[in-house]
Amino acid sequence: MKRLFIVWLCAALKFGGLCGCVGCLCACSGNNGGGDAPVVALDKAGEDAVGFEDVFRVVETVPLELNDDCILSYIIKVEAWKGNFYVLDGQLKSVCVFDRDGRFVRRIGTAGPGHGEYASATDFTLDEEQGRVAILSGPMRVYCYDLQGNFISSKDISPYWSWKIAASPGGFVGLTQYQTYTEGEHAFLFYTFDRDFNATGEWVDVRKEYCLPMPRSFLQKSAGRVYGFDDRRNAIFEWDGRADSMRQVCTFRFAHPMPAGVGGQEEYMNAMFRYDVMLGGAVAGGKAVLFYLHDGRQHAALFGLDGTLSAAGPYEEVPPALFGGEGDEVLLYLDAGRYAEFAESHPGLVPRMPADGEVNAVVLRCRLR
Repeated sequence: MKRLFIVWLCAALKFGGLCGCVGCLCACSGNNGGGDAPVVALDKAGEDAVGFEDVFRVVETVPLELNDDCILSYIIKVEAWKGNFYVLDGQLKSVCVFDRDGRFVRRIGTAGPGHGEYASATDFTLDEEQGRVAILSGPMRVYCYDLQGNFISSKDISPYWSWKIAASPGGFVGLTQYQTYTEGEHAFLFYTFDRDFNATGEWVDVRKEYCLPMPRSFLQKSAGRVYGFDDRRNAIFEWDGRADSMRQVCTFRFAHPMPAGVGGQEEYMNAMFRYDVMLGGAVAGGKAVLFYLHDGRQHAALFGLDGTLSAAGPYEEVPPALFGGEGDEVLLYLDAGRYAEFAESHPGLVPRMPADGEVNAVVLRCRLR
């Protein structure tokens, strides 16, 4: 199991090197508090294995078309809206749009020095209220396009530098993931913005400690709300669109939370297999799933945001890439090779990969158990 995680970790580090700091696997503070927020007790997780089917129920399998204009390789984020799938690829530096059947439609955004072009694409989000795609060229500037890919505008968001972004009906949330490059009064974990990307709030102080760049989507939207995973405080925060509403909705009580003060990569990598560390997760339909390390093994937990724990234990597969879907759904992204292995190991759950090979990747529309 440790070898399986290291393979996943190496692939993640390769991605992080190509795409810049699109996320971080940070040293947690060891603070399991959270005021009145419900506590999810993971300090007594059982030894019974938790499988994929214990956590997810597959609603639909959507193979994404392989197209010369869109060869996916390093996925940063997937969002769904009105049946279409929007996929940000770190190599293409564009948002690729696929219809409900997985057919390629168009690319939105282009890297370059020209008008409406950007140097990098570290994240994106769909502004459903105004029918826009907002691409974040982290940490300083946001570029907006209409749904046909036409450039609308761009804006510098300094000094509220962010690496991740998500939209709600009330505006936008930026996430620094503790890599703010900002000192003093503007060094926070979350920033909120109005529809014109004017800052409206700063939330959760940051501490300067070692961070390991990882390709995780720790800022997600679900049912009009934005959820941020904080792997320093072992907590989930929620924003419902009002400037004064960023609140902690739950905290995780680990048996061995990582202490503060980890100073470098070697120290951190050694500590990862001694302490409990958040790896990824998703929120949907009032429930959430968390993948984490415990006793050097991958674990999964399924729980309600009220703190009710449904399942927790060792997870024997590679943690999937998770993203918020429409309604109460969660999106799982698997490249073609991973999906072929997944279908082989889960016969009857999902169809096998088409034999013609004309598939970029597969999106699984799922609900949490």
